[in-house]
Amino acid sequence: NDNIRIVEVCSGQDAGGLQHEYSRYITLSYRWTDEIKRTNLRTENKSKFEQSIPTNDWPKVYRDAVSIAHQLGVRYLWIDSLCIIQDQTEDWLKQAALMGSIYSGGLLNLAAVECSGLEWLCYRPYDIRKAVDRAPLYKRGWCFQERVLSRRTVHFGDQLFWELYLQTENGSRERSVHTFHRRWCSLVRCYSQTELTEPSDRLIALKGIASAMASQFRHSPTDYLAGLWKPSIAAQLLWGRESERYSDADEVLASQLANHFPSWSWAS
Repeated sequence: NDNIRIVEVCSGQDAGGLQHEYSRYITLSYRWTDEIKRTNLRTENKSKFEQSIPTNDWPKVYRDAVSIAHQLGVRYLWIDSLCIIQDQTEDWLKQAALMGSIYSGGLLNLAAVECSGLEWLCYRPYDIRKAVDRAPLYKRGWCFQERVLSRRTVHFGDQLFWELYLQTENGSRERSVHTFHRRWCSLVRCYSQTELTEPSDRLIALKGIASAMASQFRHSPTDYLAGLWKPSIAAQLLWGRESERYSDADEVLASQLANHFPSWSWAS
């Protein structure tokens, strides 16, 4: 059963209960805070949330998302902390595996980028993109994946920045393998610079992108090996660390991850 939970938007800044159905919905990308942790979905409040979700202690980013969804006439929202049972590992792993379909299937993604330097929004579009790329939100591994998977994203910073994902294809199998390898390496290069609260999530937080690309380029899921792909495995094994970015802290982290990932993977 690949159903996901979604939050029903009733009116204004109110929310109904959790639903278990696919419909037109909006997703949200944001950074977790202690305030978020106090209002998330847990085993103890799941039954209550399925009837009605209390919004009194909601962070502003949730309230804003509900308000925007209501104004756009969209009935449902997907917010990870409210739609994934946070104290159930089994549910978390199941939903994490569905991230590809969750974000790519959403009507729109709202991203709280909190980036500065967008006062010249209408004048220097190249710098706008750089400012969004460098926003604190996209230093987080999970949020990086959310941005890549979403078909449409509105970035909320000092001003609004609209991003639309365009997918193009051609019929050449030879070219598609080359394109796949080039695109995957580019994604890994950017993703490797992000941070995760749990470093052992390094491949899980990329699984949605891997699944989406496998589907797009008609690769088998069995071609995916710890962050590398069989069709271009020889080239992808030629990865290396950038020495100027590699610190003693990275060395400690690498030793901690040794039991999680094979040494030949860039994730190690």
